[in-house]
Amino acid sequence: MSNITEHFEKILDNTHRANPDAERMWDQRAAQFSFSQREDVSGFSESTTELLTANGYLPGNSVLDIGGGAGRYALPFAKVADFVTVSDISAKMLEHARQNAEAAALGNLDYLKLDWNKAVIEGSDLAKAHDIAFASMVPSVRSRSGILKMIAAARKGCVINQLIKSSDNVMDRLKSAAGIASRYDMHNDRGTVQATFHILWELSYNVQISYHQYKNKSELSEDEAVARYGGRFGMHKYLEDDREMNLAGMIGGMAVDKMIAVEEENVLATIIWDV
Repeated sequence: MSNITEHFEKILDNTHRANPDAERMWDQRAAQFSFSQREDVSGFSESTTELLTANGYLPGNSVLDIGGGAGRYALPFAKVADFVTVSDISAKMLEHARQNAEAAALGNLDYLKLDWNKAVIEGSDLAKAHDIAFASMVPSVRSRSGILKMIAAARKGCVINQLIKSSDNVMDRLKSAAGIASRYDMHNDRGTVQATFHILWELSYNVQISYHQYKNKSELSEDEAVARYGGRFGMHKYLEDDREMNLAGMIGGMAVDKMIAVEEENVLATIIWDV
């Protein structure tokens, strides 16, 4: 292994740490994530579905959605693919995914409680069990071993979605008031895409990267803003003007005539490779 490859592996390893409390954390956030998913206006799940339909990854194929949560991508995939397995560490996330699929009258999904960090793919029932392995914004695939597990699970190809830019005036103020503005932000991470590409290149895979952009100015009601930002920021406490408050209190403080002006730009990278 070259020193350059080791350098890029360290970049991935430094983006996350195994959280022994991850299951409980995601269980607690499941309802808000599902709600925020229904309110999402970025169109990224739709544009990713269109991309993977056009390149032949979805039609007639089975998909393993790793860290699939409440089904943000699994549901639109299921409208095109033959079958989708939603996997997640959180049983409550999977229950929301099931409810969302039922509400959409989609019956070609299965649900698997799975911790990708601990999963052993080679020699298991998951080895080459699906045509496509997919992961979007999943920390446990941000390592050489996590990537190799995806390859071991897929018969035809793999896909990783990673946000490389997330700019939002409301989000910036929330981060500042929560005291997390200087922390690593997985939603603004170009390095992960670069490192993933290099590792796959060194493994002799031909890698394609596509980009999706969402840029918008809008106004949200207070309730809409709480729904929009609750998935990422609902668990924090906020301090402004020596007052501690929850997310709803922060949103209320930003409102003018009960409306919040939002300026945002998000860029998503989709990394694709055949196996």
